[in-house]
Amino acid sequence: MRIEHRFESAEVASRFLGEAAQLGAVLVPSQASAPPGATVELVLELHGEQHTVTGSALQILPGHGVVVALPADTPRVLEAWIARVTAEPQPGGDEGDEGDEDDDAAPAAGARVRLRPGYLPDRSASADDLGARYRTMTQPEKMQAALHGSRELRGIIMRDSNRALHVMLLKNPHLRLDEVQAMARIPSLSPDAIVQISRHDTWSQDGTVCTNLVRNPKTPPPIAVSLMDRVPRAELRRLATGQGVREAIARAAAKRLSGR
Repeated sequence: MRIEHRFESAEVASRFLGEAAQLGAVLVPSQASAPPGATVELVLELHGEQHTVTGSALQILPGHGVVVALPADTPRVLEAWIARVTAEPQPGGDEGDEGDEDDDAAPAAGARVRLRPGYLPDRSASADDLGARYRTMTQPEKMQAALHGSRELRGIIMRDSNRALHVMLLKNPHLRLDEVQAMARIPSLSPDAIVQISRHDTWSQDGTVCTNLVRNPKTPPPIAVSLMDRVPRAELRRLATGQGVREAIARAAAKRLSGR
């Protein structure tokens, strides 16, 4: 499968390089479809120059693109390519001064690009700076942030109006239980994410997660009722009062209490 991808700017290419360096894979916008493991010929273009990388398809995300696994040396090779394409000639310099250039070698320090992808925040950045950066991300970048982003970004994504990101966030290997507990009580959380949390082997056994899902007005009543056996008794008493919960949930909680 051949995919052509053109970078609009060196900054975008740098973010792409950062993903390759950090993850060993990138999400490439494309309508192409192929089974996982299929060979992908990725033709990259920047400022009219092209470079081809051969990888393999990891996952097809309909409507968004293809996640492509890249060879281990891809970040080094791409860094040199981007630096060559974007390098400006130095006034008064002689071509032989710096010695012969190795196409695959890392570029000189002055020509290096940043290796930090857009979803990995600068630790010195404030929450406002991170929020502003997130708002400028493209949809594919937000998807990568959901799958691999930092805790700070995960906190932003779980409240994003794009519910497709919520489901992807649950696949982030760094997601912690306290974050799932917070997600479970967000009324705007994707219904699919609610279902996945309620069926998870670990999360669905946590009393706080179950309590928050039961209280969440968007949790389907059958799911909320099924989780009540894992809600602490003190919380069941509060639910049975009917304060802040749906009537059906209050009745079910009272029934559970009377049956114990």
